[in-house]
Amino acid sequence: VACKPDVIALNANLQNCEMARQWRIALKLLCDAFEWQLQPDVMSWTMVLGACAKNGRWQLTLSLLLSMLHQRLQPSIISYNTVLSAMDQCYVRWELSLSTVQLMVANGVDPDS
Repeated sequence: VACKPDVIALNANLQNCEMARQWRIALKLLCDAFEWQLQPDVMSWTMVLGACAKNGRWQLTLSLLLSMLHQRLQPSIISYNTVLSAMDQCYVRWELSLSTVQLMVANGVDPDS
């Protein structure tokens, strides 16, 4: 009997990828999910963001955040903070971080303090 993938299994694997800092595998799983006709949720995307952020891939985290919005998903405060954290770790210019906070507010997410 073959197992059919679902979002719960996807998220369990993505969580392991995030914890193990395996950003390439996490990104591949996210892409594969669409081929499997799954609808990754905000948690799925945020775990991929986390895996990328932990490896200093701030450009990729920002691109993924924008992709979430394109997919009509509402990123959570954790999603935005993960991107901002990646930017901070890589000493990204403050203007780009400010633009990300403005994007957060424009999408109805209150920045935390």
